[in-house]
Amino acid sequence: MRASAVWMRRGSPLNDSSLRGLSPMADHKTFPKVPTNPVDWNDPTLVSLLNKTGEWHLDNRLAYPPKDIQIQFGWGGGTVKPAVLVWQGEEAMVIATSFPIEHGEHVRVNKYLEDDFGTQWGEVVESRAGHRADDKTHGTHVHWLHMR
Repeated sequence: MRASAVWMRRGSPLNDSSLRGLSPMADHKTFPKVPTNPVDWNDPTLVSLLNKTGEWHLDNRLAYPPKDIQIQFGWGGGTVKPAVLVWQGEEAMVIATSFPIEHGEHVRVNKYLEDDFGTQWGEVVESRAGHRADDKTHGTHVHWLHMR
């Protein structure tokens, strides 16, 4: 029996004799040859273009209007610090601050709504210094939160 395949029949492993003549489907598959376009990576036009885009970073912050929020750290009511809500989905949130936040930190996010106040809890799953020139000037840090 191959170590890479596990075969089960009615809740019990099959023995080697029951596998004779059988093999996983991938052993019999043939993959079609797809014609590819050859790329000359030394072409001066391509090299010039790649050099111009080498420092680019994807940044979707302009797709969502920034909103001023307040954050607190840990499960208790600690010091309130300002932040900016950059993007929000159902289970995730991106915030920007003027200070770093440790990976794994629990964060309470306080948002002021039109006539109300909302609170959500999240955990920092990624954190980095901002890449934009304006981020570097202002010391902006960008943090991804997984919401609870």
